[in-house]
Amino acid sequence: MNTDSFTIAWIAFYDDGTETPATYNSVDNILNDLPDDGFQAMKLWYSDGTSRNIGGNDYYFFVEHPGGLIFGQSDDSYESIVERYPNALIKRGKHVPEQMISYIMNDLMINAQKPT
Repeated sequence: MNTDSFTIAWIAFYDDGTETPATYNSVDNILNDLPDDGFQAMKLWYSDGTSRNIGGNDYYFFVEHPGGLIFGQSDDSYESIVERYPNALIKRGKHVPEQMISYIMNDLMINAQKPT
């Protein structure tokens, strides 16, 4: 079963050029608030109590679908994502030093609490 349609909360981590990643969450922000560049990772929480992490890709996209909102990630070109999902909101990932992505994935993502 695809649980994307049952996403109830999210936190996104961004490289904004500072030493500490910027965070955005579903309580204080909407997906349109996310910067276009610098996406690192996102933790999603589902209505069934599970969660999932996405990260490590060139592009991230969010698109309405009859089954619910798609939280996608891809290393395909921007153009191919637009071709497949013409109305998608697309954000670009950014290569960062290993210590930054390790901190995001092994500390921030693991310890992230569902925003309320």
